[in-house]
Amino acid sequence: MASDAAADAAAGTAAGARLEDRAVTELPALSGQALPLLRQWAAAEPDSGTACALLTLATCDRLGDAELKDELVIAHRDAQAAGERQASVVYGVYLFSHRIRAQRRAAGGALRPLARRCSADRRPEFRDALAPVVQALAEVTAGRPRAAVDLLTALGADAERIGGVRVEREIIQDTLARALADAGEHVRSAALLHPRTSARRHHAYEDLLLAPAAGHR
Repeated sequence: MASDAAADAAAGTAAGARLEDRAVTELPALSGQALPLLRQWAAAEPDSGTACALLTLATCDRLGDAELKDELVIAHRDAQAAGERQASVVYGVYLFSHRIRAQRRAAGGALRPLARRCSADRRPEFRDALAPVVQALAEVTAGRPRAAVDLLTALGADAERIGGVRVEREIIQDTLARALADAGEHVRSAALLHPRTSARRHHAYEDLLLAPAAGHR
């Protein structure tokens, strides 16, 4: 009996290790599998500071500054109980997530002057089509999805005037879908991408665009 219990415990530990390894491997691969694996890992080991920190990193674009800091402070506290190595990993995640946020803000700052230049351009496709797209991207990076939704919804079919290939124009649709999801309009977001996600093989990122911004702890 004791040997059976030990075997079950060992099997459980091995399964947990495999889940951890898979989650860490998938995160930089951008395969679309990292988020569910990280959620499973954090659920299986709620006191794992590393699991919670990496989950926070994977979802940090949906968190405010204060919430992001709080999540990582808790993760760092939990990681310290597991040892210096895990605490160092979580601190690295903290630094990296804040660097990402700073870069996004810098990108938004660069997009607004570009949007103004496009709006002042005499070419109609720049003034009437490209300018709202650039402004919408600036609103998304600034955490104002509703403003992006209004801009891109008003643009509508005029987005075709920008030109380019289909995949390039789909980026505009992707931006609107993500903005809708972040603004709480999940039904509209799913309906927007339904022709792509149901009629042809599609990349996992198209599913992630529709992922709800629900809390993960």
